[in-house]
Amino acid sequence: MKKFSTRALALFLALIFILTASVTTAFAATESVATKNYGNRETVCTSLSSQATAYYANNNAQYSALDDLSSSALLTALRTLMGDGTSGTHKTITSYDDCKNYADETDCINGGSNVGLIYTGIAADWDDNSGEVPGWNREHVWPQSLGGFDKYDDPGADLHHIRPSDVTNNSDRNNAKYGEVTGGETSSATIISDYLGNSISGEDRVGGTYTSTKTYYEPTDDFKGDVARICLYVYVRYGGSYTKCSSITNVFESVTVLLDWCALDPVDTWEMGRNDVVEGIQGNRNVFIDYPELAWQLFGKSTPAGLVTPTGTGYTGNGTGSDDSGSVGGGTGSGSTAPTTPAVPALTELKNGDEVIIAAPAYSKALSMVKVAEHYNKGVDYTPGSLTNITDDERFVVTVNSDGTYTFTSKSGKVLAMAEDYASLNDTGANNKWQLVAKSGSDGIFYVKNTVRENYLEWYSSKDNWSTYTNNSDNQFEISFYSVNAQATTPDTPDTPDTPSTPTTPSTPAADSIELTVDSLGLKSQSYNEGTATVGGASFEFVQLGNYGNGIQMRDKADKGTSLLWNNVAFSKKIKQIELTFNANKSTYDNADAVIFTFGNAAGEATCTKKLTTTEGVKTYVITPDAETYTFFKMEHDLEYSMYWDSIKIVFAEEPETSTTPDTPDTPDTPDTPDTPDTPDTPTNPDTPTNPDEPSDSDVEEELNFFQRIIKAIREFFEKLFGGLFGGSDDEKTEE
Repeated sequence: MKKFSTRALALFLALIFILTASVTTAFAATESVATKNYGNRETVCTSLSSQATAYYANNNAQYSALDDLSSSALLTALRTLMGDGTSGTHKTITSYDDCKNYADETDCINGGSNVGLIYTGIAADWDDNSGEVPGWNREHVWPQSLGGFDKYDDPGADLHHIRPSDVTNNSDRNNAKYGEVTGGETSSATIISDYLGNSISGEDRVGGTYTSTKTYYEPTDDFKGDVARICLYVYVRYGGSYTKCSSITNVFESVTVLLDWCALDPVDTWEMGRNDVVEGIQGNRNVFIDYPELAWQLFGKSTPAGLVTPTGTGYTGNGTGSDDSGSVGGGTGSGSTAPTTPAVPALTELKNGDEVIIAAPAYSKALSMVKVAEHYNKGVDYTPGSLTNITDDERFVVTVNSDGTYTFTSKSGKVLAMAEDYASLNDTGANNKWQLVAKSGSDGIFYVKNTVRENYLEWYSSKDNWSTYTNNSDNQFEISFYSVNAQATTPDTPDTPDTPSTPTTPSTPAADSIELTVDSLGLKSQSYNEGTATVGGASFEFVQLGNYGNGIQMRDKADKGTSLLWNNVAFSKKIKQIELTFNANKSTYDNADAVIFTFGNAAGEATCTKKLTTTEGVKTYVITPDAETYTFFKMEHDLEYSMYWDSIKIVFAEEPETSTTPDTPDTPDTPDTPDTPDTPDTPTNPDTPTNPDEPSDSDVEEELNFFQRIIKAIREFFEKLFGGLFGGSDDEKTEE
């Protein structure tokens, strides 16, 4: 019985702990949660609300646990915290109607039933929500078209995202990105009286300015921080699920503008109050209202001096995150040690005959003479001190001209020049002289200007390519030159590329098929892609594959250049067929020779050619080669308009069984081992249990009876102590 008593005591103590925790939770649930926005738009918030403090404490996500994280680790942590997964806090998914029904709680002014409108601050009557002029409707701060969702999707009905707006202001903004507007047209609300019937002056109805082409919309200063923090929430919360939400520059002119607006318009107590109310409804909070300084950390930037935040703290790291590319890179938190200078310093002057790499240091991209599209040049990931990824298309020989200008000729024989029109680069033409303008106070950073066209060389971050532009407004135009001769000892590595011929067979695909999608190929959002990818153990190469939210886009041949996709190393299995699924959101038409497929047993070989003819309304197609003998394929777009593929699946033929395997059956000589079955004789004494520590059936029964009595006693104790805490009437309790 001693063993039984010990087990009983342990379980008894565990039961007490669970019941105590339940009581604590029950009382905690009665803590007050804000149900009306209590804040003021004119009062800057200088402390977290008690509700916010409890939220971060309960989820082990206090600022001290976040400010040491790198950019990418912070993105993951915040996405998990604010998400709807098992570790997330977004427990209730609201509907689009909820965004209107809750507005008098989330967006009320002075705790009343009136509704404060974004862009103007007008306090409108909640009933005036018809969506018609004059009145208010629901504004998607991140427009649906720029986010790839609609009002029935989670981001389109999230209370942290949707805000009431004057109908006219909403219409004037349309789906424009947020950005700086010079001149432009002014938006003015058509609501002329507030919820008390007081008339509103024309000046107070102004909601912002916008360009005539609706390219950018700039709110008044007192709403710039609001929209920036809302867009940050959508970017983090939904960027992992909605491709168009994965880059902040899909909704903002640049990261720089977004962060400037965050600092210009600090969090007020009304935003904090709204965050509290929405947390009470959905379960999660907008972290960037509570900790706005995390926005700088997320993009690897240092917080500006004097930044006002609800906690009074501020990230001060010098991370190397995304800058204005809009997507988080690998920035370092304040607790990390990020190198502040490259392994090889940038050159401060160029001499005749120097061999250099031309790079945008803020983005770690080297200029290549390989064209990505008609107007752009390829960028190559580059770390000063290493020649990894660098080919003769990225190495330039410097010529110092007699007039003090510079000409750059790649080792592949192409001259860096500008076309006669557009902002594109080319490798021919007379516009091949460049002037270097040193950036003030920055050794080794230049602005590189074409002397004829007067455009500046730039890393076009939103397009992920090199181009030129008429001014040098930000760090996309900051160029450094690195000496090839001063690189680390890695230069010997380029000799090894002879080996690629050997891997004619990549690692065998584990499955019988390989499925190519936007995600598996790693296609960057909102751009056309050129590069390589390894999927399912096989190596693929592609040119002009787009990712604009509707699958793999193979673009207009006549206008942009042919889209191509092929395997650049032989498959280890034979191709049986290729199955294609057209994007559900796009229409198919009757077309001859929409796509050309070639099959062979060597790269570039076209032993068998098949043409895909699409049919209106048909979404799935199968291409079958003449024989199951080919290990290479190429897919070539052959239309004058784009096609969109959700999935391109390569299905492999079944491999014949090898003749050597039948020999294996000889091994069955080992069956002599069955002599060992004598061991089962050991349990001849049924009284001896297999594990002497295990209690007998009678012990278990006694233990169960013991615990039933304990549970009943504890339940009665807590019912007397806390009354109806466990639910049900007294009569119901005594019947148990």
